[in-house]
Amino acid sequence: MLAQYMAVDDNVLKKMKKMDCDEIIDEIEELSENETCDICDVDEMWDALHFFLTKKSAFNPIKENKLSEAIMGKEKLVNTNSIKEILKVTKYSELPEIIDALEKVNIDALIKEQNLEEYDKAKIYPNRWKKAVAEDVFDEIIFCYEGLLDFYKRCYNKKLNIIISIY
Repeated sequence: MLAQYMAVDDNVLKKMKKMDCDEIIDEIEELSENETCDICDVDEMWDALHFFLTKKSAFNPIKENKLSEAIMGKEKLVNTNSIKEILKVTKYSELPEIIDALEKVNIDALIKEQNLEEYDKAKIYPNRWKKAVAEDVFDEIIFCYEGLLDFYKRCYNKKLNIIISIY
């Protein structure tokens, strides 16, 4: 499953809220192809980034935890109980608290606490970590974290909402 964060204005968000799951995915893919929206791709690193920040799998988002919400969103865009796709929204009004939480992360301290065996035990991409070089993995996670933080700041400055799609 790959994660993409897409900046949308209120009109696009209202339109998407009237769609079913398949229509939303089609709309996201069309907007992506047409390059009409600012996008942040973290690809398959979304669950690892969530675990890095919270010590929990993204499949178990933490309510009222802004770091968890940064990765997984807060509100469902469409009611679906499918684990094949996750479609959520983070509204513009929620961005300041999320940005603040992301900015307060002490990356150096977090890296010292990390152990790739914990990722494997938590079933964050099982078997991927056994042959991985920790420094390379954490460099990739930090790259995704920094890109996501910059993306959230751009969205806030432009007063845009964020659609989180994972499928």
